[in-house]
Amino acid sequence: MKKATKDDSDAVIDITAKGFHDDPVMKWMLRRDRKYEFALQLFMRTLAHLIYLPHRESYINDARTGATMWLPPGVTGDIGLIQQLRSVPAMIRIAGISGIPSMLRVQSFLDGKHPTKPHYYLFSIASLPEMRGQGIGSALMTPMTDRFDEQQVGAYLENSRSANLPFYQRHGFEVVEQVQLPGGGPTMWLMWREPQPVSLQSGLLT
Repeated sequence: MKKATKDDSDAVIDITAKGFHDDPVMKWMLRRDRKYEFALQLFMRTLAHLIYLPHRESYINDARTGATMWLPPGVTGDIGLIQQLRSVPAMIRIAGISGIPSMLRVQSFLDGKHPTKPHYYLFSIASLPEMRGQGIGSALMTPMTDRFDEQQVGAYLENSRSANLPFYQRHGFEVVEQVQLPGGGPTMWLMWREPQPVSLQSGLLT
């Protein structure tokens, strides 16, 4: 795993979009016509460039089959008014004019659930669909959780699939709340990870 550079940005976005192709929240929130795949790619590209890639906590594996995007402690996903206005045309293409109010309600709802104490925020972790089940997610997650423990800082994520709960739980995350998105949206599991004492992790001090 390496920190994504500008040269890796397209690969990070492509892997993320492909990995989230069948995500329940994406399928519910984005446009539901034949342009869904285009909308999903544009959604991930817009958020990656506006919010996640600039903070340099995005990673990709050497084989370019898995990628993850985080925000560091003290950083939120809020963007300035000018950036918001510039993103409006993209948002219309992503969700349609009628879908923007729903997207804004979802964002406001999730923002209201966000922890206030310092933490790393996981926006996405994904592998190419044909590579699932080969340990790529754990290879991306483990170096991060090791670092969180060394820094003694928490981590937070919003999980949109019940099938993913065991994966996150293996890496120390626990469900703090199960919610349904406003407007009849899918269920999400809000998960928090407390930092573990470094001395309890086998091999970390060797």
